[in-house]
Amino acid sequence: MKKILLLSTLAALSACSVSVPVSNQNVDLVVEQSHTLIKAGESVTFTAHATGVAGRDEEIKWETKGGDLYSLNDSERYARVEFDKPGMYAVQASLYVDGKLVDQERSMVQVEPVS
Repeated sequence: MKKILLLSTLAALSACSVSVPVSNQNVDLVVEQSHTLIKAGESVTFTAHATGVAGRDEEIKWETKGGDLYSLNDSERYARVEFDKPGMYAVQASLYVDGKLVDQERSMVQVEPVS
């Protein structure tokens, strides 16, 4: 009798869709940049690597102030930023998983005047 009850319970559970909250403990965002020091008018390419997001809806959003931001190849994983004026600039990548912000990485770029 116990075997029949267990099998019918397992069959009922396998027919249900169970929503389990996603833990962000194993999610990580790493950003690499092509240069940390450039001359005004040059650009820096950024590459984002997200781990722990397999099978989930992920999105990477880029932002900066002071430079022109371009996505490369219609991919969120790559961005290019061109800086026209000398200064220190930050470029930030934000990782969203299932619509929720789970990690951010900020990279700094030093832009020197053209000599």
